Amino acid sequence: MAIFYDITPLTITEDDDTDYAAKVKTQSATWEDAADALIKNGIEYSKETLLSVYSHMEGAIRDLVSSGYTVTTDNLIYQPSIRGTFTKAGSWDSSVNSLTCSLTPSQTLRNTMSAITPSFTGYVNSQGGAQISTVTDASTGLSTGVITPGGILTVKGEKIKCVDATGAGLGTVEFLSADTSEVAAAVTTLAQNSNSTLIFACPALAAGSYVLRITTYYSKGALLKTPRVITSDTLTVQAEESTTEGETSAE
Repeated sequence: MAIFYDITPLTITEDDDTDYAAKVKTQSATWEDAADALIKNGIEYSKETLLSVYSHMEGAIRDLVSSGYTVTTDNLIYQPSIRGTFTKAGSWDSSVNSLTCSLTPSQTLRNTMSAITPSFTGYVNSQGGAQISTVTDASTGLSTGVITPGGILTVKGEKIKCVDATGAGLGTVEFLSADTSEVAAAVTTLAQNSNSTLIFACPALAAGSYVLRITTYYSKGALLKTPRVITSDTLTVQAEESTTEGETSAE
């Protein structure tokens, strides 16, 4: 096991140019990749069997959480929770309240991560502190790198306001294929466009891996003379689930 990281100037301490923050260099993986790894390590089950068992276990976890249980697995703790405020009457208001699920690393996962000493890639981000920190999918409420076409995405970061050379128009927000680096889709409308937050609808992307690229002239002071390009970690659009051969969709 190995984890690598880059460093970037820590913008909180603007008067101190010796402080840097680290960002893990992440990659995208699915349960199919996990199944392939198990098979490579010699497990005596077929990939189809592993994926079928995983699918059924995931469904069982969803059913338990949906019934009000807190479910603890080897890696995660799933806990149902409620968003929004209430009046003293306690009445549910769907315009304010919503039911969601909080995910917390298990003690096993925390122990595993704490035993790893990451390695520095040697790369220092020279973007003046500009970076994409998280991409949250409103469909799931998660920032795991999995995005939903047509869903609302909230991009958090630093100096990510997207403007053109005039400062009055929109720069470019694009999704690149992680495999070919070609532009797969562009975003032309932003619901929010600020220093730390972009909100927009995810384009109709096919299943696959992508990188979000923001090209902007924005700076907290005067506009930049040349555009700044900011990219995200790999994002994934998952293929739609299909019924396993020989099974029925009814349970």
